[in-house]
Amino acid sequence: MKQLIRKVNHPDFAVKISVHEVEDLKRSVETGSNIVFLGLIIGALILAGSFTLFIDHGPYIANMPIVSGLQFLLATLFGFLAFYNYIKK
Repeated sequence: MKQLIRKVNHPDFAVKISVHEVEDLKRSVETGSNIVFLGLIIGALILAGSFTLFIDHGPYIANMPIVSGLQFLLATLFGFLAFYNYIKK
């Protein structure tokens, strides 16, 4: 009994526990946080594209400023990327 207490109280004593469910939870949290982060970026691009629609000067394509069109295009591409990553898991 004394030896057990001595081992537990020793500074080098460590217990390693491996639980497979914790690894699955970790992977799920990482995947979910990546999708949420990508969604935040997509939302920011859409919002910025909406703000830049009201630019009065600069080149236009299809009655829309090029800057705004590029932001909407990037948001669309990131949306497809997020959808692909969601389906892939």
